[in-house]
Order: sequence, then structure tokens, then C-alpha cells
Amino acid sequence: MPLAKHLLLLLVAVSLVGLTVASMEAQTETKKPVPKAAPPKALIKPGTKAIVAPKADESVEAIVKKSAEAFAAAYNAGNAKAIAAGYTPDGEYIDEDGHILMGREAIEQHFTSVFKELPKARVKIVVEAVRPIAANIALEEGVVEATANPQAATEISKYIALHVKHGDQWLLARTRDYPTESAPPTNHERLLPLEWLVGEWVDESPDALIVTSCKWADNENYLLQEFTARIGGRVAVNGSTRIGWDPLSRQIKSWTFDSAGGYSEALWTQLGDEWILKSRGVSNDGEVSSATNIIGKVDASTMTWSSRDRVVGGEISDDIDPIVVKRRAPAPAE
Repeated sequence: MPLAKHLLLLLVAVSLVGLTVASMEAQTETKKPVPKAAPPKALIKPGTKAIVAPKADESVEAIVKKSAEAFAAAYNAGNAKAIAAGYTPDGEYIDEDGHILMGREAIEQHFTSVFKELPKARVKIVVEAVRPIAANIALEEGVVEATANPQAATEISKYIALHVKHGDQWLLARTRDYPTESAPPTNHERLLPLEWLVGEWVDESPDALIVTSCKWADNENYLLQEFTARIGGRVAVNGSTRIGWDPLSRQIKSWTFDSAGGYSEALWTQLGDEWILKSRGVSNDGEVSSATNIIGKVDASTMTWSSRDRVVGGEISDDIDPIVVKRRAPAPAE
């Protein structure tokens, strides 16, 4: 494979790990083969059945927006069972106080208590963004406008909801409500879930060595990475990545530039201990690539990196199975 192809793939695949196509190629050769009245939306209609599979011509965004309307109807009808039915059997709901409810039974009990305490509470759901992450996963963000009773002032809070396709249904896997009184988080606070990446990381194979360093920028509103790939003891490519909060997409976003003149950018979504990066890049000769890269935190000193849905210059490329990357031990004190 020409070096230009290597550099292009680097731009698409490089992530916090700083992995380049040099390491990917080595891997591929061996592995080809509201007073509590502001809950998040559920993909349900009033009643006890979750919404069925959408029509073939219905977009994910349309499905999610319909589910928001359905949730509001169920909530305003005081139907806790219908709300719970909109979650996967092991779905999670995190309320505005950070309490985690797991499973449909716990979620139903929670909303039953809410409706008993606030029988006249009403909500309106405003969906601000729907972002498909994969064919069967979508992230939703929006605002809940809630009143405890017809005479009460309207309270506004934000929420996020992770939808998954469960069999022939779209259901909620995880939702979170945010407190009404909480101020919007700073850019630094939004990046804190990635702070564990600060330090040096190494991916070493018989053919290549990739070293990545990560640190906070001076104002701590960005994470800065530098990466170097060595093949046969020689530097094949190096570059830098800046990771920050993008106010337009309202997601964590990274921008990567390599020493050959190519660049890429990626939108980040957290799913448990994994981060899913939807990446798109271009080489210095204008060849466009895209991929879905996944970074998983194993422990404080270990992570995994993998890549799927890879397209290079209009051609589909093989997926890359998870690669283990280790934190480099600090140099001994002098």
C-alpha cells in the first residue's frame, strides 16, 4: 500500500490513541479475516406497548421526534407503565439528582411515585438534536418544559437519551435528566470524562511503534495530543490532535492534522466505558475516507481501539479488531 494511503487512513483512524495506518496495516495483515417532572423521552405511545418498528421510509430523526410526542402524552396521562415499556429490559434512567434506576420495574415504580405526588404535572418535550451513531443506535438531546400544576411556573431542564434498535423496536437504553438549576457545564467540565487519557500511551507491534502523548491545553478547554509512528526505527508520520467541545454540533469533537498535509475530524459519543468516534478525513492528495472508531477504557493503564465501517477513496476496507494500547510507565527518577 502506498504511503499516501497510509497517511489517509491515519487521519481517519487516529483517535486519542494516536493510532496510524502503519499499525492498522500490521494488524490487518494478521487479522483480516420538572419537580421530578422532567424525565427523558421514551419511544412509546400511551398504553403499555413500546412503539413498533418504523416504516421503511421513516428516518431515525422522525422516529425519535414521534417518540418525544408519545412520551409527553403518556406522562401527561400519568401512565408510568407505558413510560417503562419504552426502555430496554435492562435500560437505565438517571434522574436530575444523579440517582440511577435500572430496569423497567424500577422505572415504572419511580414514575408511579411522581404521578402520585404530582397528579397535575405536565410536560412538553422539545427535541434539539438527533444524531445517528450507527444503524441501530441514535443519541437524542433536548429540553423538557415542565409545570407541577396549571398555576405553577414553567421549569426548564435538559436531557439526553440513547436509543437502540432492540429486535424490531426502537427503545431507550439510557437516559439522563439534568437539574433545572444547574448552569451549563464549561468546556473543561465537558471534557473531564476523557481526563484519564492524559499521559503517554504506546502501541507496539513487530513492525511499528506508535507513541501518543496527551495533555491539557493551558486554559484546560482542550486536550492536546501529539503522536509519532515509527516503522523499522524510522519516523513514518507524526501529527497532532485537538479535542474540545463543539458548540455547533453540541458534541465533543476532535481535529487531527498529520505531517504529510492531510487532516480529519471526528464527533465523539460516550456509551458506557466506550467512546464512539464518527470520523471523516482527507489525505494530502485529496482522497476522502471515513470510519467509525471505538475507544474502550479497560482500566487506568489499558485501553482498546478498533475501527469499523471503513471507506477509503470510495472503497470499503476491512474492519480492524480491537487493539490493546498500554500507558507508558513514567521514566525513572534521576
